[in-house]
Amino acid sequence: LKVDGQVSGLHCLFADITWQKQSDQALRESEARFRRSNERYQAVQRIAHVGYIDWELATNKIELSDEALEIYHLETSPTLERLVSLLHPEDKERVEKSLNTAVSGGASHNLEHRMILQDGTEIYVQATADLIRNDDGTPVRLLGTVLDISRRKQAELALQENEKKLRGLFEMLPVGISVLDKERRIVYMNPGLERILAIDQAGLLRGAYRQRRYLRPDGSPMPRSEFGSERALRENQPVFGVETGMELEDGKTVWVSVDAVPVQMGDWAVVIVTADITERKAAEAALREGEERFRLFMENNPAVAWMKDEQGCFEYMNGNYERLYGIKAEDYIGKTDDSLFPEEIANEFHRNDRLVLDTNRPIEVIERSAHPDGSLLYWWTYKFPLTGREGRKLLGGLAIDITQRIQAEEALKEKNRELERFNRLTLDRELRMIALKKEVNELLRQTGQVERYKVHE
Repeated sequence: LKVDGQVSGLHCLFADITWQKQSDQALRESEARFRRSNERYQAVQRIAHVGYIDWELATNKIELSDEALEIYHLETSPTLERLVSLLHPEDKERVEKSLNTAVSGGASHNLEHRMILQDGTEIYVQATADLIRNDDGTPVRLLGTVLDISRRKQAELALQENEKKLRGLFEMLPVGISVLDKERRIVYMNPGLERILAIDQAGLLRGAYRQRRYLRPDGSPMPRSEFGSERALRENQPVFGVETGMELEDGKTVWVSVDAVPVQMGDWAVVIVTADITERKAAEAALREGEERFRLFMENNPAVAWMKDEQGCFEYMNGNYERLYGIKAEDYIGKTDDSLFPEEIANEFHRNDRLVLDTNRPIEVIERSAHPDGSLLYWWTYKFPLTGREGRKLLGGLAIDITQRIQAEEALKEKNRELERFNRLTLDRELRMIALKKEVNELLRQTGQVERYKVHE
């Protein structure tokens, strides 16, 4: 500038600030990258439902991420004491011990535990944390994550409860449950199998049952290839109701019914259900024996025996009718008297049947039937009510052919009638002779003569 204040010239100074502009641009880009990274981190937390926890050790200040706040149902980061108060009482000691170990530089904190939120809701979380040190190695903070695993734990607990119930059910079942692996070794069995096979768990696992002799239902030896488990594995399909006898060490025979289903579940190859049917087999044998005794009795007694349902259809007829008259018993089954006998005889049978069924009392009666040759037969018949399964009304009957007796009785009656006629004729003659003798004696008296006949009245 001049003395009068006029500008006489201009001096300019220039400084290179390229590095500053580049630094500012780098800072802005870094801040943008940080925002993007933080946004992505926050998004990952929301998507994975994972929050982070920052515990500043010197001040015990706790900072929770938004997702961690949402997990704990908090609006702001709590104090350390407040966060600890949310621990489930049964898990508190275990969590504090793990955190202290992490703070002291030991193992990282990694635990599944329960929290009780402000509204009383119980949640499960998986918490992890690592110790952060400064440059001189001093611990300064504990950084960690928290993941809400409530749904998974609830599913696990439900599964455990179901497994517990299922295991309890298997242990209570009266049948034997066992699982074999591909080498035919028992890998699981319930107490029911031990009871049925009379072998303890150690013996079953050792394969003691393999030393026994096995039987088919007919009593012949059963080879291993016919076992239910072997068939299921060989045929690759379920096999049901394989009846098998086992000869025990004490000489007794236990009968079982085996169901076997092939499976592909890890080391499981076949699941076997073993039911003790020894009592049933004994009952069946007793029933067969009883039925055979009944058959022999019914087939060898002199009576014709039958059974009808409430509608009058024959359900049983023994073989005596066929032996006596050549009519097969099976020709009666399912038929009624109306289709087998003349109307008059069928009606008589029906009346007597209804009397028994309606009064529920037995009767004895003489009935008639027609012989195949057309002659009439007479029967002494005993009819009685029976009650079948589910309360079905049945009628049983026994009849003995008394035709010869009836015929003999009729012949005797006829002879008696003839004798009566003869006696009447003889009596009339005797009476006539007495009258004549009286008349002769009277005439002799009238003529003064001595009576000639002695008369006994």
